[in-house]
Amino acid sequence: MSIYRDLDITMKKHPGNKDVMRKTDVNSVRFALRNIFMSNQLEKPFEPLFGLGLRNYLFENYSPAFANVLKRKCIEMISIYEPRVIVDDLKVFMDDSNNLDIELWFHIIADPEPYNLNINLERGR
Repeated sequence: MSIYRDLDITMKKHPGNKDVMRKTDVNSVRFALRNIFMSNQLEKPFEPLFGLGLRNYLFENYSPAFANVLKRKCIEMISIYEPRVIVDDLKVFMDDSNNLDIELWFHIIADPEPYNLNINLERGR
């Protein structure tokens, strides 16, 4: 039995019952975390502070101090908007061509098994 269930944002039909597909358990949590990282503030109605807006950080000058600030912001957003998750580790990487990679290790409160989520953003030309 699934503990967590969310609707799949693609709104694809389930082949068996023709209902909207769902994301369950860890996939549901991963999807919610990705939403937090990729949403910009003011995008979500009635939640103006929701979202980290990672795309806005693609052109920042990378330094260890910047990585620390971004790491703290990520952990803060997760603690506010995703109470099902406990962050074990979060790493921020950026290279010379302004590609941003975030590696998140977490576990779900109802499940002690560790999971990870990798988010890779590349600058488009």
